[in-house]
Amino acid sequence: MAEREPSFRTEEFTIDVRGTPHRGQRVVMVDDTEVRQELRYEHLRKIDPDVYTASESEFMRAVASEILWRLVAQWKAEKTARAAAAAPAPPAR
Repeated sequence: MAEREPSFRTEEFTIDVRGTPHRGQRVVMVDDTEVRQELRYEHLRKIDPDVYTASESEFMRAVASEILWRLVAQWKAEKTARAAAAAPAPPAR
């Protein structure tokens, strides 16, 4: 029997960080024997290196929440760094 092409499902994935909802995308890739996932937030993306089975869907969602939380933290750090770099330097004394 020939392997079939993997199927992809994209869904909105939301987490709450200190009372603020952050929406990203979760891409789930399924083939005959394994399930993988990728998370996207703004311009960032992270592919989960682990491979799962279909019965581990709840665990996958928990891992996805952790990955999205890290992407949000990275995005916030980059945003702060960009703002600091764009701020004018204080006048010399």
